[in-house]
Amino acid sequence: MAARDFGDRRHGWDGRRWSAPLCWGFGAVLILAVALNLWVNPFRLYWSDSFEPAETNMREQKHLMVQGMAEKPDTLIIGSSRVMTMPPGEVERYLPGECFNYGMKSAMAESYFAALRLLVEDEGAPVRHLILGIDYEALHPGLPTMYEARYYEPFRRYLACDSSPSRAAEALLRLLSLEQTEESLNVLRRSLKRTAGRPKLELAGDGQALQVAREEAIAAGRFDLQRILAARARKYPLRSLHLASFSEPSPRRLECLDELLTYCDERSITVHAYLTPVHPSQWQVLQGLEDAQVLPEVRRALNELFQRHGLALRDFSHIEAFGGDPLLFYDEIHMQPANQVRLLRALLGGER
Repeated sequence: MAARDFGDRRHGWDGRRWSAPLCWGFGAVLILAVALNLWVNPFRLYWSDSFEPAETNMREQKHLMVQGMAEKPDTLIIGSSRVMTMPPGEVERYLPGECFNYGMKSAMAESYFAALRLLVEDEGAPVRHLILGIDYEALHPGLPTMYEARYYEPFRRYLACDSSPSRAAEALLRLLSLEQTEESLNVLRRSLKRTAGRPKLELAGDGQALQVAREEAIAAGRFDLQRILAARARKYPLRSLHLASFSEPSPRRLECLDELLTYCDERSITVHAYLTPVHPSQWQVLQGLEDAQVLPEVRRALNELFQRHGLALRDFSHIEAFGGDPLLFYDEIHMQPANQVRLLRALLGGER
């Protein structure tokens, strides 16, 4: 009997004595997360500006650069970070007028179209040529539009294919989001460790991204591409391609590309489009994955779309198609400018 009484008392002790402290502790964590996100405000959703944002909004930064140009660009380079190192000066060897690189981080299909409309309709850019680098990921059915595209209002206005909630609704929903809390902590960490020195990435006046730290490492003989590939190639299918949920090319995003091509046709804008390159080592990893069978499906859907518009989509996803050099990469998907020059020669010059 004594043992049974002890067990009953222990059960009551576990259920009643600890439930309240656990609830209070959990509530305190939530309150701290809300306070942290309001104070740091990493995505600029709230009123605080005590810290730098999580990242510089490159869409906004490049928009302001175009606003300041005496002569607006006749040619635009549009795509994700994979096109950002493409030199506009090299494009101007093949196409007339000024060229500007409006490559953006994590650009999906809707960002391609929004960027073009922003510069043509808001800035009056007399665009006659569009160089469009398309990633496989740009047609993923489940990946969200990047936050910097949604939170920069001039850009957001043209996100016709975006189904994200309103800014006010998202601000409320994100108060307790893990993503924003992690970014708040990252901002605090960077603020504590801030040191003088050159940034890892700089933008030239024509929009081209200059990989400062990596170029310095290359010049000093410290750049180890194979080590980078070994660390990143295995992670890429899940981290960037999100193959586990990449079941088919997104009909919504295909429709957005369709609208972009119609828009260009109506305004006599010539489209020079290609699938962006992937390092051969990364292809070796992808070829062994059953889920990667979606990539040929994406390629077929894109080819059919471009053919309906009487256009060709160049498949440069394998570097052999344009005479690329596997050593002229920064990592598994980002090419050095010298490889971009080779790609442009094949895309615009009609030769290898």
